[in-house]
Amino acid sequence: MAERLWLGEGLLRRTLAELRSCGQGREECVAYWTGPLSERDHVDDLLHPIHRAARGGYEVDQQWLAEIWNALGQDRLTIRVQIHTHPGLAFHSRTDDHYPVVASVGFLSLVIPRFAREPQTLTDAHLARLEADGSWSSLDPREALLGDGS
Repeated sequence: MAERLWLGEGLLRRTLAELRSCGQGREECVAYWTGPLSERDHVDDLLHPIHRAARGGYEVDQQWLAEIWNALGQDRLTIRVQIHTHPGLAFHSRTDDHYPVVASVGFLSLVIPRFAREPQTLTDAHLARLEADGSWSSLDPREALLGDGS
């Protein structure tokens, strides 16, 4: 995984809108950013999984996940970032630590506070990176997520 990711045009804006719509200011929501296997530092598409949501968490539909992994593999794409909301402050919870959609070194997890309600900027977000020892380190999302991702 690259130290910095270039966001496709409008990706962040689309993602926040999807998270807001899904969670309705009441429930957590999850999405994934994907990119081509050949360009490790790019994310250019948004996946919104089938999932069950509640105020304090979410659970992705396992059949959907199996099908999407197959489709991504055929298209030479991968999930690079998991994005989800929290009701209050953004932080990486114990559940977030133990259940990422991808358990590879360098995988990123972006947590958006206040169920992604507006106003929303990356200043309030928390970005974590999975390390080789299984721990998560914090990154500044404004430095790690680049490009026109607005």
